[in-house]
Amino acid sequence: MTTTIIATKDMVRHCFDVLHNKFDDKYAIGKQSFRNDACGLFITLRTASHALRGCMGSLKAIPLYKGLTNYTIISAFNDPRFPDVKKSELSSLNIEVSLIYDKEDITNNGSDWVIGTHGLAIEFKVNGKEYNATYLPDVAREQHWSKEAAVHQLIRKAGYDGPITNDVGLFEYFRRYRYLTSKASMNHDEYVTLTTANSDRQRKK
Repeated sequence: MTTTIIATKDMVRHCFDVLHNKFDDKYAIGKQSFRNDACGLFITLRTASHALRGCMGSLKAIPLYKGLTNYTIISAFNDPRFPDVKKSELSSLNIEVSLIYDKEDITNNGSDWVIGTHGLAIEFKVNGKEYNATYLPDVAREQHWSKEAAVHQLIRKAGYDGPITNDVGLFEYFRRYRYLTSKASMNHDEYVTLTTANSDRQRKK
């Protein structure tokens, strides 16, 4: 059991600040109120209709300020599945911060995880080549996958295009592990309201 770092609206506010600053370097990134602890994290961008617009991150622990900043940029401009986010899209974006905790190996032949509760990650090796991939907790539930289907989808997501069977002996090395997330999300209208409220408090001091 690891210490849980709770995702907050201020972390999401920071992500929006980073995007605004990317498009206009005169746009100030506000002072952070969260501690700069290290943890794994993912930044998910969605459209106003909740369609995925970008999602990138790391399961390895990274200081929060650096992780939130870097993976906001990567999700917006370096997710190979999507074109770069445009400035005109900012006002319709929703940003979700997912912080990773309680990462542990899965036992019981790979069944020891709960769809919609646990994130799922795999690492494996074929012909000396290493592969890895992960899905956040909501993905398998949203896609209506079984546990077996989720693992098969992860194998493909990792870039392996060879045969897949339920016998992990096919691989030279195969590891499954699960994790939990703490999430916070906000749309741009909420961001504007929060930023305005923070500015008003600063003026009153």
